[in-house]
Amino acid sequence: MISFEEMVDGWETIQPDSCHVYFQLISLHQVLVCRMNQDDIDLLAMLDAFFRSHGANVSTVKSGQGVIARIGESCPDILILDVIFPYMDGYSIVETLRKQSDQTPTILLTDKKSLDEKVMGLNFGADDYMTKPFSTKELLARVKSVLRRSVEKKPLEKEIISLGKLQIFPYSREARHQDGQRVKLTKTEFDLVCFLTMRKRQVVPREILLDEVLGYKSDTETKALVMHIANLRKKMVQAGLDNVRIDTVVGIGYKLTDGR
Repeated sequence: MISFEEMVDGWETIQPDSCHVYFQLISLHQVLVCRMNQDDIDLLAMLDAFFRSHGANVSTVKSGQGVIARIGESCPDILILDVIFPYMDGYSIVETLRKQSDQTPTILLTDKKSLDEKVMGLNFGADDYMTKPFSTKELLARVKSVLRRSVEKKPLEKEIISLGKLQIFPYSREARHQDGQRVKLTKTEFDLVCFLTMRKRQVVPREILLDEVLGYKSDTETKALVMHIANLRKKMVQAGLDNVRIDTVVGIGYKLTDGR
């Protein structure tokens, strides 16, 4: 197994041998990464660590047989899928999903560089297509682009994220108690609680919140995040959201929980 340091060194370019966006900040939520070859286990670990470092909740599948079942179980926001699988290749998996009216955004990965191969993948219903080797920076940019396009196609007003008595309406940018009472939040407070609710019960690093929500560089010395979290906690208590907590995870970041 490769070390974490070796993973970081390998993030910039990946060699051929070897993831719901809810508001203006294009953030990763649930990513499903699917690979097949035994030689690709280290690459799978790299992609897992890379997307987790950007705040995503990542699931991985190592064979083609369980991909469709896993999608039904985890409802990923995006699927990153290798074309080559035994028994059922990536093209067939995408085709099957689309025939089942499953529109999970999908990026296909392949060693094949021909235009015909790319066109075939897109015709089967893939949203994008990347040829190995590739830069993880480009992959991340493509993931965000695909997610952005998928959001634009959704019936936005129906999206609700819930935790305990808290309900978040991302597209109308409202936070409510389950009894319908509105929780009055500033723009930054709403962005924070929406970001944390999408990752409910997960520890979100301070650096991720500073960078992706507040717009600071991760190494910036500021008390702004602590102040916004304190204000959010106060407003939740005032709104009767007694079963929703923002826990501090010392030395790491914050976690939104309903006490489970």
